[in-house]
Amino acid sequence: MTAARLFLLLGLAACAAPRAQPAPADETGPEAVVERYYRLLSEVRYEEAQALWAAGTDKRTETPEDFARSLSPYQAVEGKAVGETRIEGAAGTLYATVPIRVTGTRRGEPFASDGEALLRRCNDVPGCTPEDRRWHLSNLSLAP
Repeated sequence: MTAARLFLLLGLAACAAPRAQPAPADETGPEAVVERYYRLLSEVRYEEAQALWAAGTDKRTETPEDFARSLSPYQAVEGKAVGETRIEGAAGTLYATVPIRVTGTRRGEPFASDGEALLRRCNDVPGCTPEDRRWHLSNLSLAP
């Protein structure tokens, strides 16, 4: 087998194998979106925080009043990305799983919870809008 043919076969095999990609470390990356979300919550900028949720999610479709009411037990909240983000693709969409730690005060008591934030965005395919290409929260899963 020629070297060129071997190179082509190895390249095709690498493209076919699904694998997690490292996350970009910039202000538009999934970690930055998670941290911006919690910063907006701590600043009581609920409308902006709600806009970071993906279209069609419960948090995005509930009324602004219901969104704010769901946060009423919290007197303070802070969230940080902690650990390595995993990014995987499927059918033109990228999904990022960001390990997070959330701390603050709920009903007057301090709390700390670890979990994951799931974000998604369009993977630069035809028909995606610039808004679709931004990371949006899809789910938050925190340990009690």
